[in-house]
Amino acid sequence: MIQINQKEQEKAYVHEQFTRNFKELQLLGQGLLKDHETGKLNAKKLGKTAKSINRCARTLKPILALGDLGEEQNFDKEIGTSDEFDSSIRKLGTLIWDFAHNPALKSSKVFNTKLAARAQSDLLTIIELSKVLGDRSKTYPGSSVTTQK
Repeated sequence: MIQINQKEQEKAYVHEQFTRNFKELQLLGQGLLKDHETGKLNAKKLGKTAKSINRCARTLKPILALGDLGEEQNFDKEIGTSDEFDSSIRKLGTLIWDFAHNPALKSSKVFNTKLAARAQSDLLTIIELSKVLGDRSKTYPGSSVTTQK
């Protein structure tokens, strides 16, 4: 009886961790893109948000336990100009949106390996791109872009 109760508690804890980090990842991504587009993003806020996105994504990775289905997508890791930051921030926002809306994460009834691979690929790229943005945030020149491309 104790083992069953403990397993249920562990399952509930993992579910709560997933839900909290999944939601926070989406909110952080939306906020980052909004702040960037409205010119409210500065180097300090970019660094803090990118690190929070990275933390959420790294927390989700073992919970999803997708194995080795997907690989990190290629992206330019040399970010220094305003245009490169703009492109990278928009890519991160798109990756988070795609990950959050992936049908493989919405239904446990049918396991689609292509969708699961895409979810893992998006998550791995979110982890790496948010790390690069966090590391390069001190050189963020601010946004000169206020409308979406």
